[in-house]
Amino acid sequence: MNPQLFKSTEFYHRRYHNMSTVLITPLILLVIFLFLFAFFAKKEVTVMSRGSIEPTKVIAVIQSTSDNTIIDNQLVANKVVKKGNTLVRHCTLIMEHKKTYL
Repeated sequence: MNPQLFKSTEFYHRRYHNMSTVLITPLILLVIFLFLFAFFAKKEVTVMSRGSIEPTKVIAVIQSTSDNTIIDNQLVANKVVKKGNTLVRHCTLIMEHKKTYL
């Protein structure tokens, strides 16, 4: 065997398998990465306060999801509503005519 090969591997082993390259260098790179990440990461800001949510634009016209006309409208601002209360009644004659055509 070539004795120069043993010398080069010994040199390589001593050069790159010491404490500096195995432990300290990766830790320094990790700290640098975390430091840079702290500047570019998105930070969430949470504000705790009391207030009320109000719409920017109030819709004055109530529209039905069907094409039927609204007969009775019981919707009033700040009205307490319980389960079972009728809020809007609409004419069902058009729907009955459509059913007969089907």
